[in-house]
Amino acid sequence: IFEHVDMEEEDDWLDYLRDLLVQRRNVVEEKKWLMEMRDVVTPRIKAQLDQIAHDDLLRSVVETTAPTNSNSVVADTNDLQDANIPKDDRVKEEDDDNILPLYMETLTLLRNISNSGQWPKTSMARSRVIRSPATATSATANSVVASSPSSSSTSTFKGQLSHCGSFTVVNENIWSTEDDRPLPLGNTLFPDLVKSVFQLESKIVRSSSSPPTSAADDADMTTIRPPSTHCAINCNAEFTPHVDNGRGQGQSLSMIVALGKFGQKSVAGRSSDGGGGGGGLFVEGTAYDIRYNPLVFDGWRQRHWTEPFVGERFSLVWFTPELKKKKKTISSDNNGAVEKKMGEVKSGDHDVSIEIQQDSSWKRDEDLRAEELVQAHALQLPSYPPLLFRYNSTDALVINEILDVDGKSAYEWKGALGNCFTKDDSGSKPSNGTMVDFSPRGHNCVLDIGAHIGVFTRYALASGCNRVIAYEPEEDNLDLLRQNTKPKKDLQKDNERNHVGKIEIRNSAVVASSQNGFGTLVRARSRNDGTSNTWRHSLEEYSQYVDREASSLPSQLQEATLTRSRVKTIPLFGNDGAIVPGVTFVKLDCEGAEIDILLSPNAREYKSWRDVTHLVFEWSFTKEKRVDVFHRAQKNLQDAGFHVFYDGQGSWWDTEPNVIWPFHSDLVVYAMRTNKSS
Repeated sequence: IFEHVDMEEEDDWLDYLRDLLVQRRNVVEEKKWLMEMRDVVTPRIKAQLDQIAHDDLLRSVVETTAPTNSNSVVADTNDLQDANIPKDDRVKEEDDDNILPLYMETLTLLRNISNSGQWPKTSMARSRVIRSPATATSATANSVVASSPSSSSTSTFKGQLSHCGSFTVVNENIWSTEDDRPLPLGNTLFPDLVKSVFQLESKIVRSSSSPPTSAADDADMTTIRPPSTHCAINCNAEFTPHVDNGRGQGQSLSMIVALGKFGQKSVAGRSSDGGGGGGGLFVEGTAYDIRYNPLVFDGWRQRHWTEPFVGERFSLVWFTPELKKKKKTISSDNNGAVEKKMGEVKSGDHDVSIEIQQDSSWKRDEDLRAEELVQAHALQLPSYPPLLFRYNSTDALVINEILDVDGKSAYEWKGALGNCFTKDDSGSKPSNGTMVDFSPRGHNCVLDIGAHIGVFTRYALASGCNRVIAYEPEEDNLDLLRQNTKPKKDLQKDNERNHVGKIEIRNSAVVASSQNGFGTLVRARSRNDGTSNTWRHSLEEYSQYVDREASSLPSQLQEATLTRSRVKTIPLFGNDGAIVPGVTFVKLDCEGAEIDILLSPNAREYKSWRDVTHLVFEWSFTKEKRVDVFHRAQKNLQDAGFHVFYDGQGSWWDTEPNVIWPFHSDLVVYAMRTNKSS
């Protein structure tokens, strides 16, 4: 199944790409640049060109190819099953007469498209949570092995080679044309299918013989579900445990149903016990038979994945996402432009110099959402004034990631683990459906590395933590961090009656070195639209930004020469390190420094982590793109006693050899262990 993935933010990657195109000043940097162009940038460009060529080919095929009779598809599928499926695997026997008439038209159209070779290529963003076709359970997966050499530097999902993939269409009756959004390719290629799937949704929600069931506690099944704007259409795709990006607009709940002739797959080390004997949907560890049995669930909050299967399996997922509006840009001239100035903003006892907007209509959607979250957070932490942040900066993105507790807080994992731990051979493993509440709640002392302006530090306090040690090397962020972690004056002398917590702020960068020292911090370049980039500052050896000629920049709102400063550094491990006795929860977000930290010999030693039982970190794939290197760090943590898990674990990019990270964003990773002293 696929329960929708929004298009990922590409601004940072585009800035990074432009920086790579600048001529480096010495041979070492030039060699590094050429290698990155060869192994990363060029494959990405080629993948995009391949996508365009594939789409053009599909258009021409649709225009010249007559529909294929669906009976021939069934015959082909049966031949493949007889040849390739072990005797222990069972495919549901199915005659067309046994299919509910409700689904016959849609299933026939799906089979025609799949059999004719017209199935669209799966987008990279969506493939992030799909298993490799070479190891997936579709009957045709064996055809991929010879077609995907492990030595290739181009890391792309090979689903189209084995009739495995996913694409999305929209309901044109209610699709908004605001901001000139184009129709998806699927709408252009398959208008009959688009009409059929949305008519099917309407029939399902009104059906008395086969009404949808619910896996969501808050689902109102007494009212008729409104029409969805989107439908994800999947063919033989096995999705790994994940939650969907974004939030549902209005209805918030997704509805899924599976069609076709599929059954149980026996895979060593992976559960084959599902709600319907293969191809079911796991929602937070509970299996549901969705074969002609529609299910409503909350894909934005409930972790879900596909049960292993064999045979022909299609699935449809209807949903209505929250769509991002186009960004407003601020003109650099004085003709009607919004005036911006530096000013003093007061909040309680706090004074801090931040950039403010004189016209609230120019606040970005992210800023408006951040304001709402800040107000809600203030009620949870009454001992502190409302959190301060800078408008027209990435501060709002940090707030939205961490404080959106009704959605998905970035550094928490709530719910089932799913069939994770595919690379953990250390002994006992959590079973399918093990429930986890990974958060700072219940931890007495939290270590916040890369504290930024104090959003996570405050979040930990609001969760009941008594002590937070926060590290932040960048001065502007540090100023706001100090302001945001200063309790109200009338409560500072009364810690007994009011939970204000103890916060220790350290003005240092955390590194892999074994001793204290100094380093050069590089401030991140602003984005093309002038948004101040406050969360990508890093030590020079990990920075993705370089100095450039002003004329080569895509925007006059960007800085040509980067700002550098000398900062203190401290090791994570050791007697003088950041991890001190009593710390049980660590948040590690240090813009590339985590790579050397987690690859160091200390990282694989149990004792190096002292009392730590919970670790969450952001692995900077934008700086180190070899997935094998990430797996080395993962192995170090497993040697230190941690179970490691993350969204997309077991997907194609996580299991195939020599993969170069093909996505534009980094990966949040969670690790848990039991303290031997407990």
